Amino acid sequence: MTRPAPASRKDSLRYRGTEVIVAPSLRKVVAASPRTDVAPGTRTVVAPSLRKFDCESVRDIAPALSDLYAEVYAEPPYFEGAEQVREFQARFEEHRREPAFRLTSMWQAELLIGYLYGFRVGVASPLWDSLLIRPAGNGSELPPRRPTAHISELLVRAGFRRQGMARRLHDTFVSERQESQVALLAHPQAGPAQVAYAAWGWKKVGYGRPFPGAADYETLMLFL
Repeated sequence: MTRPAPASRKDSLRYRGTEVIVAPSLRKVVAASPRTDVAPGTRTVVAPSLRKFDCESVRDIAPALSDLYAEVYAEPPYFEGAEQVREFQARFEEHRREPAFRLTSMWQAELLIGYLYGFRVGVASPLWDSLLIRPAGNGSELPPRRPTAHISELLVRAGFRRQGMARRLHDTFVSERQESQVALLAHPQAGPAQVAYAAWGWKKVGYGRPFPGAADYETLMLFL
């Protein structure tokens, strides 16, 4: 049996006397939260942790949410800049006040590596006017309006993708909802996201716009 090679200097760091072993994809993590159950000089592994927030507690991490949004949405196919980040900050303040708001996040020590947030869209909510602006085509009709959990953002930091984190955020959020269906808007050119949503059971039902001035996104629904 082949033994695993010892961690190289690039795979470890020292923090308060503790050698922390990190995977190659996590080499940029330069600090870890202290653990009271680990003696100085002990080698330990920093595993991602799941944290949940409601409409009030999420205010404490708003700057981290905004920073990660700016990093992820600067990438193709979005190419968003400082103006769009400011619009997100204002939009988020409105969203966190929506009914049944919840945010689920993944952390590597104190580094935010991904999050998902959503809320309930009621039957009479004006958000339907942007969530579903036209049907998918081929003679289809818009689905009837009913209380729906709306996922507004799902994003993971580059370097941490394809490790199951988006799926864990997704499944955690969906499993705790009381609504009978979930909706989101997906960029039609976001290939990896589209593939993931299809594999998770989402269906295209129409088109919507995530914010004023945006191009048409695909409206996807997951029926619970």
